[in-house]
Amino acid sequence: MGDLIQIIKQAAYDAIEASKPACFLYGVVIETKPLNIQIDQKLILTSDFLLLPEYLTNHEIILKSPDGLKATFLIENELKKGEHVILLQQKGGQRFFVLDRMVIS
Repeated sequence: MGDLIQIIKQAAYDAIEASKPACFLYGVVIETKPLNIQIDQKLILTSDFLLLPEYLTNHEIILKSPDGLKATFLIENELKKGEHVILLQQKGGQRFFVLDRMVIS
């Protein structure tokens, strides 16, 4: 009887886990070129598995004034070693979207 209860518990747990489309993870940037983020002592995500939004990179923007003048600006906002980040893990665990930096106080 104990085995049957354990099987039912496992089936219920598996059903709940399968319905989760994604989960949040926390990590620390351990290398920037290429980007590597450590999730725990055993798991390090390399750039092959990371999706990074433009606002967390160095990128150029072009601004136009009301009188028509244009200027290009470099936004220096790439992730730095030691920064804490929050990630969203895609269902299946193969891709991780870096949502933003975290402020640790």
